[in-house]
Amino acid sequence: GNFKFYADNHVLKSEHTSTTLSEKETKALKIFADNVNQIVEREKLMKEIWEDEGIVVISRNVDVLVSKLRKKLSDDESLKFINVHGKGYKFIIE
Repeated sequence: GNFKFYADNHVLKSEHTSTTLSEKETKALKIFADNVNQIVEREKLMKEIWEDEGIVVISRNVDVLVSKLRKKLSDDESLKFINVHGKGYKFIIE
């Protein structure tokens, strides 16, 4: 896509903008970037983003996090998060 992702700095850059990501947004985007065009299960996201730190959350937290990423990546129409009903999400780069 049009973005460069700097996970170590929690930054997403495009040609004209630089956007700071939260720690959780960075973790989620890294998981999705490592699994492009593959289904990432909700349970995996919940475990790696929250539960590994001892925080128990509901699956709605995943939806909110993906919604935030969608907004931050909305300038690039080639990047999409597809909801896979009953499973999780798929990050697609067209």
